[in-house]
Amino acid sequence: MFSPSQVMEINSFYWSLDVPVNEIIAAFGFKNQHELLRVIGPCKVEWQCSYCDGDIEARTRSQLKAIVDKKRDFDRRGVYSLAQYEFDCCASCSQRLIQIDREMHEARSKRQREELDRNLRSLKGMPYRQYLQTEHWQNVRNSALKRARFKCQVCCSEQRLQVHHRTYARRGEELPEDLTVLCSKCHGVFHETSELAERGRADAR
Repeated sequence: MFSPSQVMEINSFYWSLDVPVNEIIAAFGFKNQHELLRVIGPCKVEWQCSYCDGDIEARTRSQLKAIVDKKRDFDRRGVYSLAQYEFDCCASCSQRLIQIDREMHEARSKRQREELDRNLRSLKGMPYRQYLQTEHWQNVRNSALKRARFKCQVCCSEQRLQVHHRTYARRGEELPEDLTVLCSKCHGVFHETSELAERGRADAR
């Protein structure tokens, strides 16, 4: 155990930032830095929390250095290198602001998800011809053409290309494998063949 005066001395050396930590450990007989930090009390910086006027405290040298560097950077340039609360508010206010940031981010994410859901329901519910005029489909179509290198995936023609839905199950959120790029001729043949096959199945019933 250390006497109160020794604890004050250890803290004085530690927070001066001039004496290497390993020298403090050796001089006072600590086994490691973990033991040293048990004796070290928080260091109050020279300015107060701008939110509650409470004391701002550092718990380690690295934390103190980061706080001082950010404050010095602000004083020199007049701009914050990182979020303001990283150096000018106390620990409790910092945690509260971080929580507020997190809640705001979650709220934005929730609104974005809700908007995406509304858009998807709209895309799925509108008539197909109207769907083909949407910005969403134009983006999906362009992506499919790029993947196919602007060639028909059957005959390699580069003329009058169309994007065919292999399935409508994911309309509005199509996967690459849901689409096939065909020239108008191959597209026509595909639908004609499909219709003939469907008629044949109907006649066989």
